[in-house]
Amino acid sequence: MTDVFFSYRRADAEQALPLVEALRQRGVTVWLDQDALAPAERITGAIAKGVATSRLLVAWYSKIYPESRPCQWELATAWLAATHEGGDSRRVLAINPEEGAGHIQPAALADTQALAANLGPDAMAERIVALLATIPTTPLGDIRPFDPAPWHGSPRQGSNRFVGRGPELWRVHSALTASQAVIVTNVPAGRDLAQVRGLAGIGKSLLAEEYALRYGPAHPGGVFWLTASGGPQARDEQWRAVAAGLGLPVAGETDMAVIEGRLRRHLETFPPYLWVVDDLPSDATADILRGWLAPTGKGCSLVTTRGTRLSAAGTVLTLDVLSPDEAYRLLAAHRPIEPSETAAAKAIVEALGGHALAVDVAGAALLHMSCGEFLEKLRRPGRDALELAKALSGELPNGHEASIAATLLSSIGCLTEQARRVLRLASILAPAPIPRALVLRLIQMVQAGGTAWRG
Repeated sequence: MTDVFFSYRRADAEQALPLVEALRQRGVTVWLDQDALAPAERITGAIAKGVATSRLLVAWYSKIYPESRPCQWELATAWLAATHEGGDSRRVLAINPEEGAGHIQPAALADTQALAANLGPDAMAERIVALLATIPTTPLGDIRPFDPAPWHGSPRQGSNRFVGRGPELWRVHSALTASQAVIVTNVPAGRDLAQVRGLAGIGKSLLAEEYALRYGPAHPGGVFWLTASGGPQARDEQWRAVAAGLGLPVAGETDMAVIEGRLRRHLETFPPYLWVVDDLPSDATADILRGWLAPTGKGCSLVTTRGTRLSAAGTVLTLDVLSPDEAYRLLAAHRPIEPSETAAAKAIVEALGGHALAVDVAGAALLHMSCGEFLEKLRRPGRDALELAKALSGELPNGHEASIAATLLSSIGCLTEQARRVLRLASILAPAPIPRALVLRLIQMVQAGGTAWRG
């Protein structure tokens, strides 16, 4: 066990590491990872163990700190454990080297547990020594297991190109755990519901995935993922699949009331779990929403939707476009942007209005052309792009429809004929998951000269 896990960005090492040395001079043991990780990389086993075996996490919370996925995982994991211990955050301390504190999330960390870096290494080290004297000697991992939440059904992987959204993830978590502070929030147990709203392609589903992956330890009963776009029949099929996946006797049972009853009774024995309902139709009524929500009070429900009709249900979080900096990082996640291309890359981001899906698709296109060439395509949208933009009016950022439509169409235009056939197959099966074995078998048939794609 170590006293302190030091969480920081390698780019901040020159400023941050003198504090580590000052702590060690005072006999404080410090877990320090000096192996560079890319901003989007997942956490490693060694780092997870480092957090779990430390008593206190100290985060050097610069403006670039929240851009790192590993840093955010370290912080979220320690914070979940700290608040589970007794509702306070003494186990997590932020060191703020910036003038303001608006970049620090969760807000409670900035309000109650933050030190200004201008105090100097020695003064900060003395404060940390005093803080360590007030907290238990048990490590963070003994408070709450750090194991990922089990996924029931097909697990989601998130994306290594996920950027930004730190404040939004914390707001989702606050909404889904509101009943744990019922005196303050007036939300009774079993009513935790968060709606993530936003335009098409803006990243709602990916935000939900990333929340489930990062904040899984807060939901030890596991993650259940359902897709609501298929209507009532899809709902029944998915509930049946959930029940079957949990080992309940549903084979041959045709009465959904019986299946739902068995599922509810079984889930009542579970610890708290996360129930995700992705892509709730925009025209869904309150009754339809209720039919999709978690079956028991042990579950908290996270819903993604484009709709705006159900404002009275739970906590509504409206997801906006990416900021210019976030969108630029997403664009550059596919390949480095050369200095000579910077201006064109920023113009691409601006033309796409920070629309997450369009920026991601544009980044993939840059693997085959320069930023200047792609920008020229955006400035000269064809008739098909203009027609698609008209059809998608109201579902895309205002004023950017033509550029986004041109980007989406260009991604299809770059495909080979066989790839387009795979895409047609996917559109027919949507929104059902496509088994990998099916795709591989069909590709084999095509390569062997079969006629599987005809018609």
